[in-house]
Amino acid sequence: MPFNEDGYKQKLIDWTIKLRLSYREVTSEATIDLLKYGKPSLARLLPTHHSTLSQWVKDSMAARLPFIVDLVQSALSNINLSIDGWRAHNRREYAAVCAHFVDGSGHPRTLLLGFPRRYGGHTGDDLAALVKLVILQYGIGDKLGSFVMDNAGDNDKCLEALQRSFRSIDPEADRIRCIGHVINLVVRALLFGEGVSAWEKKLIESSEKGRVTLRSLKGVIGKLHNLVCYINRTDARHEVLRAQMRVTKTSDGKLFVGVLLKDGGIRWNTTFFMIERDLKCRPAIDLYQAQWKPPDENDKHKGDFLTEADWHELELFYKLL
Repeated sequence: MPFNEDGYKQKLIDWTIKLRLSYREVTSEATIDLLKYGKPSLARLLPTHHSTLSQWVKDSMAARLPFIVDLVQSALSNINLSIDGWRAHNRREYAAVCAHFVDGSGHPRTLLLGFPRRYGGHTGDDLAALVKLVILQYGIGDKLGSFVMDNAGDNDKCLEALQRSFRSIDPEADRIRCIGHVINLVVRALLFGEGVSAWEKKLIESSEKGRVTLRSLKGVIGKLHNLVCYINRTDARHEVLRAQMRVTKTSDGKLFVGVLLKDGGIRWNTTFFMIERDLKCRPAIDLYQAQWKPPDENDKHKGDFLTEADWHELELFYKLL
């Protein structure tokens, strides 16, 4: 079978995309040495700079785009869009636009149609401008169905702005609120009580000391968060807890030596995993608290230590979540 240079190049591109490899990893000297091992002649086919590979990926997307356009335009159903924001590790922000429809063969499909970079403001008009470009790119303005978005008020404004360009859109009837976001809001209200949004705003604006105090005011979940942060903040405290783990067993009778998990971030279920890990490691945590000595007389962290009543409440929250 003759060697297909174009096919090899496409396999390299697909490998990079599917495994979510960074361009610098793929074009590193170590990777290039591996890919050409036993066949030095392959060196001329391999990209040696990350910008080259980046352009290859963009060119591959452009070559495949007509197929995606045909697939979407031949849909038997309306094109329903789900839209949400996403922030990369480098702090750049994007808007993900996904399509949900029944294709020409009668199969349900979910496709990422666009991932435009978000610059400047985060108003409904700003988001609508990005979504409009995606709709026009695929020529689906006359096949739009419902829009799944979270509860932010700016998303209402986004649909109102889109209606000015696509008259078939009904900003109220076509607005579906993301059930995951609704559940998240309900759970946060259960965990932290009313006024959670205003409380979170204060949390962001407060100093480290102020955040500890605010967390404590939010009950056992706040206390647990503070305790986890306190232990994980220094390697010395973490090693003390690991020593306690080595001489105790978990709540299910097994040996486990690891780290405590902290809630927060963009994942909505992190509070559940934080509680789950701490209940598992309760014997070690109880021992840590019993042997803890304050570094100075002004240290207030003992106020966040968990009591028997706190552990019972955490078990109830764990079952609820």
